[in-house]
Amino acid sequence: MVELAKYLVQHNFSITLLTMGPAYPSSSSSSIASYIESVVGLDITFIELPHVDLPFDRTKSAMAHLSLFIEKHKPHIKNAITQLQSSSPSTPIHALVLDFFMTSMFDVAEELGIPGYIYFASGAALLALMLYLPTLDAKITGHYKDLEGEVEIPGLPPLPPLVLPEPMLVRLCLKTRI
Repeated sequence: MVELAKYLVQHNFSITLLTMGPAYPSSSSSSIASYIESVVGLDITFIELPHVDLPFDRTKSAMAHLSLFIEKHKPHIKNAITQLQSSSPSTPIHALVLDFFMTSMFDVAEELGIPGYIYFASGAALLALMLYLPTLDAKITGHYKDLEGEVEIPGLPPLPPLVLPEPMLVRLCLKTRI
């Protein structure tokens, strides 16, 4: 996301990045701070959002923890954007560019009347899979882990089902064909 911001700054955009601290204490915080310091001097502003308490629950998946973490930041993100809008009304916010895991923030963007976009930084293989996923979803009725044979995805060699990303292997909602 910062690399995209650096690129946009070169094209006369002013960028503000809202950052969330780690959900649980970690030693990576100092490396994040040093990375942020490395872009000092560019027209990129970093706003660290307030910490949210996130109790650890061993019975929940990593994705459930991530979803809760993001959801608890919604009011902070809305507040930060509202403050940015009111502090410089002559410089409107033209877009809210969201990380792939932040899609629930589209609600905030819509509420504030700001267009939202997903920045999907990935390799070509994952992008091909994600773009073809709606088609796969329509074609396949069971769990991906139970498929026999290989999965055909345009742009990729045939794949055994078990090499698909783990969250895809068991579908939460199964469809039946009519």
